[in-house]
Amino acid sequence: MKQDEFNQRLEQLTRSQKPILKNFLAGQADSEIATALVLSESTVRKHLSNICKSFDLSNDEGEHYSYRDELVELFSTFQPDSVVPQLRNRFSLRKPEPEFPGRPVALASPFYIPHPSIQEQCDREILKPSSLVRIKAPKKMGKTSLLRRILATGEKQGYKTVYIDLRKEADRAKLNDLDRFLRWFCAIVSRKLELPPRLNDWDDDSELYGSKQCCFDYFQNLLEQLDTPLILAIDEVDVLFQYPQTAEEFFALLRAWFEEPNDPETWGKLRQAIAHSTELYIQLSINQSPFNVGLPVPLPKLTAEQVQQLAQRYGLKSIKDGEVKSLMQLVGGHPHLIQLALYHLYQGQMTLEALLNTAATLDGIYRNHLQHLWDRLQESATQTIVNQLSILEALKQVIGSQGSVKLEPEASYKFQGLGLVELEQNQVKMSCELYRNYFRERLS
Repeated sequence: MKQDEFNQRLEQLTRSQKPILKNFLAGQADSEIATALVLSESTVRKHLSNICKSFDLSNDEGEHYSYRDELVELFSTFQPDSVVPQLRNRFSLRKPEPEFPGRPVALASPFYIPHPSIQEQCDREILKPSSLVRIKAPKKMGKTSLLRRILATGEKQGYKTVYIDLRKEADRAKLNDLDRFLRWFCAIVSRKLELPPRLNDWDDDSELYGSKQCCFDYFQNLLEQLDTPLILAIDEVDVLFQYPQTAEEFFALLRAWFEEPNDPETWGKLRQAIAHSTELYIQLSINQSPFNVGLPVPLPKLTAEQVQQLAQRYGLKSIKDGEVKSLMQLVGGHPHLIQLALYHLYQGQMTLEALLNTAATLDGIYRNHLQHLWDRLQESATQTIVNQLSILEALKQVIGSQGSVKLEPEASYKFQGLGLVELEQNQVKMSCELYRNYFRERLS
C-alpha cells in the first residue's frame, strides 16, 4: 500500500469509526474507548474489525484472527505521530510464522506471491454480468488461493459469494446420480446463502421436465430473490470427469447459465468461477461445454525473482542467486514445491544441499507428493492409447530425452494434467528434474 492509497482509505472511514480509531491508537483498551464514547465494548470491537477491513486486513473464510497488530504497524508506517510509543511496544509485531504448506494461502498471508496481471484480469472479468472464469492448472499450483481472492473481490463490491469444493463436499453416491447431485447442488448453494432449500416440488417437476430443468428453474428463482450479483466458485470440478453422465449434463447447465438469452437481467447476476486440475477426458458437445467459453486462466510457475522474494519473506536472507537457480532447476518454479523447500530451510531441519540430494528419494521432503503422482499413474497404467503404447512406457520416452518428445494426445494430456510435462507446440518435455529423477528410478 502506498501513502496516497492509505490517505484515501483513512478519509473514507465513517464519523463513528474515526474517534474509535483515534482512541485505539492512543493506547486505550476497548473498555476505556467504550466509556469515553458511550458505547458497548462489542460495538467498539465491531468497529475496529471493520476499520481493519477498510485497510484490507481481513480474515479468510473460517479464520478468526485479529489484525490489530497489523493496523498499528500500518499507522506506524504512514502516520507515526498518531500512534503512542507504549502502544507500539505493546503491539510490537512478531514475525509471522509460516504454516506447513498444503492448504490454500490465506488472503492476508505474506507468503502468497500473486501474479498481478492475472489477478487484475480475473477481478475485472468477475465483475461483468454473466461472466465465467476458468482456472486450469495441475494440483498445488494455487487454484484455490486464486478462487478465494476472486471471491474477496466480489465481497468488497457487496456481492453474495458461494464456494464449493466438489472433491471435499460431494458424496460419491450423489456424484454418480444426476438427480441426487443436482438436488444436493441446489440445496448446498441455498444453505451457503443462508436461504431455506425449496425442493418440495422437485419430484413432480423432475418427472415431467427432468432434473436439469428443475435445477435451471431453481437457480433462476434463487437469483430473482437476490438483490446483488452472486459469484459461484466451484473448485475441483474435474472430480466429475469420473462420472461422465453427471458431468455432461451438469457442465451443459453451467454453459446454459452463462449464455442464457431469455432473461439477461436475472442471469446477469450470476458470475461463475470454476477450477480444475486435469485436461477434460470426457467428450462434450462443443456447444454444451463450459470449457471453451469465458475467460481461460492458466496459472504460471514462479519466476526466479519471485522465489527470491518469497525466500526473503521466510527470513532466508542469506539464500544466494545460485542457490535459487539450483532450487528452480530441481522443481521448475512449482509454487507448492518451492514453498515446501523454503519451509524446511526456514525450520533449519536441513541444508539446501541435503534437500537437493534427497529430493527424489523416499527420505526427501517431496515423498508424499511424488507418491501421489505415482499412484495416479498406476491407475492409468492399464489404459491404452491409440498406438497401444502404455502410459508408463510413454513416460519412459519423455524421461529419456533431454529435449521434446511427440506423444499421442491422450498421454500428453494425462502427463500435463498431472504437471509432469510441459507442452512445446505438439511435443512435451519433463517439467522439472525432480520428476525426471524420481520416475526414472521407479520405472527402472
